Amino acid sequence: MAVNINEQVNFAISILSKEEDITEEIIDEFTAVKLNFFNEMMNKEVASLDELKRINNLIKSRVAHRIFRTDSVIVNHDFESWFKKRKGQLKMDYWNAYKTYLEKDKYFSRNVVNNIDNVVDDITDLLGDPTVDKTFQRRGLVIGDVQSGKTANFIGLMCKACDVGYKLIVVLAGTSNVLRSQTQSRVDEGLIGMDSDKILLSRELSRIGVSLYSEEVSRPVSVTSLSSDFNKRYANTLGLQLNQTNVPIVFVVKKNVSVLENLNAWIRSLNQINEKGLIDSSLLLIDDEADYASINTNKEDKDPTKTNEKITELLAMFTKTSYVGFTATPYANIFIDPKTTEDMRTDRLFPKDYIYCLDAPTNYIGARNLFGEEKSDCIKTIEDEPETEEDIDINSIHYILPLKHKKE
Repeated sequence: MAVNINEQVNFAISILSKEEDITEEIIDEFTAVKLNFFNEMMNKEVASLDELKRINNLIKSRVAHRIFRTDSVIVNHDFESWFKKRKGQLKMDYWNAYKTYLEKDKYFSRNVVNNIDNVVDDITDLLGDPTVDKTFQRRGLVIGDVQSGKTANFIGLMCKACDVGYKLIVVLAGTSNVLRSQTQSRVDEGLIGMDSDKILLSRELSRIGVSLYSEEVSRPVSVTSLSSDFNKRYANTLGLQLNQTNVPIVFVVKKNVSVLENLNAWIRSLNQINEKGLIDSSLLLIDDEADYASINTNKEDKDPTKTNEKITELLAMFTKTSYVGFTATPYANIFIDPKTTEDMRTDRLFPKDYIYCLDAPTNYIGARNLFGEEKSDCIKTIEDEPETEEDIDINSIHYILPLKHKKE
């Protein structure tokens, strides 16, 4: 009888997560020597060699061994650290619950969680301080490899933003319902602590994720759910005003013109504006895959693309805003071309204040591992065009794809 592979993997990770630092050698030793010893002690089926190899590989794919703090940070010269100076005086309830959740539910080792803590400290410090009595517009970009843990980092950022006093958090989660729903699920578990669908459909408060480790803490309010993007009718039933609620308000929405238009109109209609026409409160806007659908791709003499227009309109509504783009492909963002300093400071998403590069975990397999660092590792030079047909080499482009060829 075959062993239950997933059960074995989960059991192994629950044991290994108690290690300060999980190396490949520790995983190899556990699966080769200790796993079947535990199986025998608990009268469970013993894994075969092939099953142990599969279990070993699955553990390595799920356990981030180490994440190193990056040295790759570009910061505007007028940046002043604020969060790191005050962190010791704050309760950090949302972050502490998320930290426990990562260790107990996601089986992150203590070393990895501590490293995420340090990285998110760096990024939180680059946001604006929501408690200051002045206006600010912070814009930045966080760069990380594809599928290397950006979501875990930005949910950590949301938790710390709640701890320092941000009142409204909006996450732009892709352009499809599937991507938005996936992100909502992660936010439900990592920050809201409630099943958002049960709240929306049956008004049932079903605790999940972080709330299992912080029952005494008031959870943020989510105006979106797993099955529903921003809905004006549902939002109106909540009647939320930023100056009348003690907990943060969270939205996870698609990058969709009509959704953003409705969101902007609802926020504007419900909150009082000051003499300058601004809502006197703080907004953190997290833009996942910030290179896609957010950037203005129209020509200079055209209006900005609608999605970009609605994002910048939302940012312009508040006295204190921090925009953080997360992406693996930053070129569209970096090559935004503000014509003037005022352009850069106001209506653009150019990362004028900072660019922060996330280092991937040590067990991350990406393009560098497959293709190498040098161009010569993956690019083959094609010989010049031959003088005669007889000179054509079978490895030349003229043999592989002749100039005159049928479409098939």
